[in-house]
Amino acid sequence: MDKKTFTDSSVIAYMNANYYAVKFDAESQTPVEYNKFTFKYKPEYKAHELAIKLLDGSMSYPSFVVLNEKEQRMAIIKGYQEKDVFLETIKTLATTK
Repeated sequence: MDKKTFTDSSVIAYMNANYYAVKFDAESQTPVEYNKFTFKYKPEYKAHELAIKLLDGSMSYPSFVVLNEKEQRMAIIKGYQEKDVFLETIKTLATTK
């Protein structure tokens, strides 16, 4: 997706206008502080606690988590997404309250 979907100018423009995009490596071993909690790598899962929490432990690569402005999860998008499908999905989510 890095080579096709996320390089598409329409995806880039829409994401920049409507989202704060954060790329996170679910297998990272670097601790991350978020909401006054330090999330760490969990070797027994071969994944980072933050990814485990955001994905409800259902690890799939790639996965995308969409949070609203209150940091509530709106959606988990799993698997490779072609640019048109991904763009339609994030447009729908942006209009959902």
